[in-house]
Amino acid sequence: MIFCATKKTFERYHMPLPEKKQTSVSKPVNTVARGDRVYAWGCKIFYFDRRKSLQLVHYDTRLTLFLVDIKIADSTSVSLAVFDSLRRLYAYDPIMLRAVDRYVSAHPDSSYRPITDRRVIATLNRNQREFARDGYAFYDYFENGRVNTERANADINAVPFNRKWGKKTEQCRPYDLFRKKLITKFKEDK
Repeated sequence: MIFCATKKTFERYHMPLPEKKQTSVSKPVNTVARGDRVYAWGCKIFYFDRRKSLQLVHYDTRLTLFLVDIKIADSTSVSLAVFDSLRRLYAYDPIMLRAVDRYVSAHPDSSYRPITDRRVIATLNRNQREFARDGYAFYDYFENGRVNTERANADINAVPFNRKWGKKTEQCRPYDLFRKKLITKFKEDK
């Protein structure tokens, strides 16, 4: 998996910031190749109850995952938390569970790169501001002394967004779009 993280995320998790290659003063080189976009996730730190947490957004489908209370020592195993969250999100869909397993086995390693895709950055910022309300929304998901991230992830991925296909605009749910993308990628039957 490729985690394209913000500068603040690199700083807070004490990760060395990779060098940015630039072709000109205004345009940084895109750090995610076209074929790797299915494995690319935008990554941004946020705080809930003074705990470091991560918001992840899939590059192509805008599927969003919130991981609460990710310590510095846990930052190396974020990909395992993503796979676990995906399995929980699609727990009642056996076809998708097989696709997620193939997704895991096809790209088990993870790497961190600086984020450059403006659409993903805008989605991260909008999710933080509107859905998560800068972390305060997670008090609504607080149950039995812990945050129910499964329910939060299901709620945010059920909200449709407008997506442009050429000159046409349609509403898509990230949950359905990610499902379609993974099943198509790994050629599973419906």
